[in-house]
Amino acid sequence: MKNIKGFKKAIMDPLGKEIVCAPTKKISKYKKQVQTILKIIGHPEAFVTDRSRVGDFDPHKSVIKNLQKIYPDTTEETFIVDIAEHKSENK
Repeated sequence: MKNIKGFKKAIMDPLGKEIVCAPTKKISKYKKQVQTILKIIGHPEAFVTDRSRVGDFDPHKSVIKNLQKIYPDTTEETFIVDIAEHKSENK
């Protein structure tokens, strides 16, 4: 497998294939804000990385409208950490 900058090899599955995880540095930095966002999305238990997008959770249009109250430019393509960072800066 090709190494991708910032991604970490997590474990080997039983078939011998590598499983990699995207970075979580920003998710850790904005943990409280991310938890709030995940509750709004309806998935407070979700495992997210710095590459997780709102659309990964197939949100209803009303969920995106609620997120737009925090981060006006929110779309399904918006990274969750971008919303969290914006929320942190605009307390």
